[in-house]
Amino acid sequence: MDFKVFLSDEALSDLERVVAYIAPHNPAAAERMGNWLLDAAFSLHTFPERGRAVPEF
Repeated sequence: MDFKVFLSDEALSDLERVVAYIAPHNPAAAERMGNWLLDAAFSLHTFPERGRAVPEF
């Protein structure tokens, strides 16, 4: 059973800031990091038990 994964506006903003921070030094690495983070987040749709529960939710 697949689950839906949603990224909050705050998470997307954080991702953009991470990529923007790395990009001036190494644009290719910034793109790889951004893609890796997105892939990890969206992989939760098939592996929802991976990681830990966020206590505030």
